Amino acid sequence: MGAIIMRKIYVVTVLAAGVASILLTSGCAKPVVEPVQAENTEKEETIYVTPVKAITPTRDDIAAYFETTSRVEAQNRVEVLSKGAGICLEVNAEVGDVVERGQELVRLERDELEAQIRQARIAVQQQKTA
Repeated sequence: MGAIIMRKIYVVTVLAAGVASILLTSGCAKPVVEPVQAENTEKEETIYVTPVKAITPTRDDIAAYFETTSRVEAQNRVEVLSKGAGICLEVNAEVGDVVERGQELVRLERDELEAQIRQARIAVQQQKTA
């Protein structure tokens, strides 16, 4: 999820920089208004001046945004296996979440497992006493 947000921020920043550069250089495309004679030159040379209006940049909200879809690949791919089977009581992670080793992803019903453990212990005790 974080990679998608970072990508959107990157795209908006690139678009804002592009718009700013277009606005700053748009005055340079106007035709030459008047020639000016160069000073301190041996040859008579004409220099053409293009009027440009410079403004101080300000910080403001961006009124436009760009939305796209893309394919995102995980840094690591891991096969998740359950140590047992049972009824799922609680889900602690969603598809796409970043998880850590040992983190509990789901909580399974334990009643049946605990009953099997008790039966196995009783069987072991019966074998010892027999």
